[in-house]
Amino acid sequence: MSVFNQTNQHVGTQNNIVNETRNEGDTFNMSGDFRGANVNIKSTLNNVTQTIGALPNADDSLKEELSKLIQQLNDTLQQAPAEKAEAAEAVAKTAEVLVQTSAAEKPNKTLLEITGKGLLEASKAVADIMPTALKVATQIVAVVGKITGV
Repeated sequence: MSVFNQTNQHVGTQNNIVNETRNEGDTFNMSGDFRGANVNIKSTLNNVTQTIGALPNADDSLKEELSKLIQQLNDTLQQAPAEKAEAAEAVAKTAEVLVQTSAAEKPNKTLLEITGKGLLEASKAVADIMPTALKVATQIVAVVGKITGV
């Protein structure tokens, strides 16, 4: 999450002072109790998108499909309420590990299977309020399977 705030004061004619505030980047307005909640989903899944571009064993159509699914997962997880923030972050982190593992020249198939199952399990933890997360996670596991032959 990056926010850049800049405040400028300009002295206009006749000694009028004009204040300007400019925000650049992502701004999140949240309310509630966030003690212990770590909201890193967007940056985690942005890293995944960069990894997808470098997948050595995937053709462009599979990379594009996987990128769209990761974006859809990101959009879904951004809607997580505070009480599900930790579970939503677990989904994002597990998706990151799955894609990073698949990016190896010779991916560890056992690790891919375990991580794929982990992504599905993590998604089940948020499925009660975000059923789309489980659906998208299932599709992500399937695409990674096509890419890696698992």
